[in-house]
Amino acid sequence: MKFINKRAVSLLSACAIAVGCFAAAGFAPKAQSYVITAGAETTNGLYADNKLVPRTQQEIIDYFNAHPFYTTRTGNYGSDTFVTQPVYSGGNFVPGELSDASKQAGLNSLNVIRYVAGLGEVGLDDGYGELAQCGALTNAANNVLSHFPDQPAGMPDDLYNKGKSGTSSSNIASGFNSIASSMVWGWIEDADDYNIPMVGHRRWVLNPGMGKTGFGHAGNYTAMYSFDRTYSTTGYTVAWPSANTPVELFNTSTLYYNRSYPVWSVSKNSEFSDNTVVTLTRKSDNKVWTFSKSAKDGDFYINNDWYGQPGCVIFRPNGITDYEGGEVFTVSVKDGTYSLTYDVNFFSLPETTGVIGAVHSRSYDVELDTTDSVLSGKTATVSFGNVSVTAENGSFDLPALADGAYQMTISAEGFAPRTQTITVTNGAITSSPELSINPLGDADLNGIVNTSDITVIKKHLKKTAPLEGYGLVCANATCDTAGSVNTEDITRIKQHLKKTKPLW
Repeated sequence: MKFINKRAVSLLSACAIAVGCFAAAGFAPKAQSYVITAGAETTNGLYADNKLVPRTQQEIIDYFNAHPFYTTRTGNYGSDTFVTQPVYSGGNFVPGELSDASKQAGLNSLNVIRYVAGLGEVGLDDGYGELAQCGALTNAANNVLSHFPDQPAGMPDDLYNKGKSGTSSSNIASGFNSIASSMVWGWIEDADDYNIPMVGHRRWVLNPGMGKTGFGHAGNYTAMYSFDRTYSTTGYTVAWPSANTPVELFNTSTLYYNRSYPVWSVSKNSEFSDNTVVTLTRKSDNKVWTFSKSAKDGDFYINNDWYGQPGCVIFRPNGITDYEGGEVFTVSVKDGTYSLTYDVNFFSLPETTGVIGAVHSRSYDVELDTTDSVLSGKTATVSFGNVSVTAENGSFDLPALADGAYQMTISAEGFAPRTQTITVTNGAITSSPELSINPLGDADLNGIVNTSDITVIKKHLKKTAPLEGYGLVCANATCDTAGSVNTEDITRIKQHLKKTKPLW
């Protein structure tokens, strides 16, 4: 494997490569507020004089369920899907765009990890997303994983400049089928021989200063924008694993790739000296591992480069390949006058925690109920609150929504929008929604706009047969803001039938 810059690049393995952005970045101070959840543990030393928020095991399970990203609890992930497919070969270049469902699953994976660590949530930023997507596209065009990629032949300068900006400011990876799998199997793990000396990807994922990010995916390459400076990093000491940690988020290497064993880390916003000593004690049998520059019971590194925060100690005990729910360890870190002692409680998640179901098994079909050939090829959009997805070829995938009730609207050019309340349970729609939409003016809902619709509207206006529900929406052919049905709608339908002013 080729090293481009020993300080800027690290590699995982031939089957899955991940590279973190390891350039130093300064962060402007800005206050960040958190609310400590009632019932959270406050006695653990990790929370003394620290800005982390303690999370109980039940709170983590609840948050996991509200922010799902698994497709199966054995750690499989559905492949990312796209609103616009990236094009990066044949001399043509289209950046592409991830689907909202894939963006949300990736964001959920990031925020679950940060929640476990006691950090605040991160949101999506369209500008960061554009840079990350262009970065992934540039790497895919070159078929080389690089923070500083060459300009692919034929790629326009503006696209290349965005791509280069994206790769140099992002965690990037190759060999993963989704942002979520890159996050859990690659960037938070960092347990391979190349990454363990600095765990740079992990430290960017757990950077207290991050408030926003964006994702990119093209071909075999993924990216997460990492250089956001929303918050101050002052006053944070971040441990992974944290005080309460699901084994499913820490045993990833042994469970899924079987290439390396989990690694521990503690990072803070100041450097560790070469005199730092770490001890790890397993409470069940009082087994102790000691780590220092002079003697170490396993792997041990001190890294003071700036990956979100400058100071980090990294250790991996000999003789442990993975961890089991119910195990408790005590970590002690001492460096001169600096001292930190805290417990890590491992636990197993319930089997259904965080599962959103395979993307392609969660597809729903939208019917465009029309006999008019002009409308038959239209593309429908399905929105859930502020999340929208495109019904490609008449079907759409349900985004990664937490369980609950949502207002779902189906719309398409020339059709009357249908809005209704749906219920999502375990990642699926369970309230039997109406998934068909009819043309504007189709008051009798038979898929055809003709004189019978005028008759139906006249009866409505005379109150002999009032319209209601979706039929009333379709009768509003003028699409006026008031949403009322009146004689203007009859006039509009007549104009359509005479072809003097078609409705579509």
